[in-house]
Amino acid sequence: GYTAPRLACALSLPGSACEIVNVDEQALLGLNTYPNPAQDQLNLTADEKIDFVTVYNVVGEIVLSEQVNANITTLNVAALQAGIYILEVQAGAITSSTRFIKK
Repeated sequence: GYTAPRLACALSLPGSACEIVNVDEQALLGLNTYPNPAQDQLNLTADEKIDFVTVYNVVGEIVLSEQVNANITTLNVAALQAGIYILEVQAGAITSSTRFIKK
């Protein structure tokens, strides 16, 4: 089946394009996410203004999406089931994906 490229990268799947060219987008944004694992809230800080945040489950479905327009934000993840999620952060022309765990 088809796996979205960003999802494959965030999950570090073998053969993903990220294995060939790995640009540290988190470093470009100065992105920090904490705490990880998260229980009710996930805090994000970045050097660049965060435009949008999207959270995907491991099958690639969008489970949370927010417009941010700030360098610091807190996501309410209390309603998410326990598991692994992919956090996609868009800041200008840069899009970064990272994993987080929901307790």
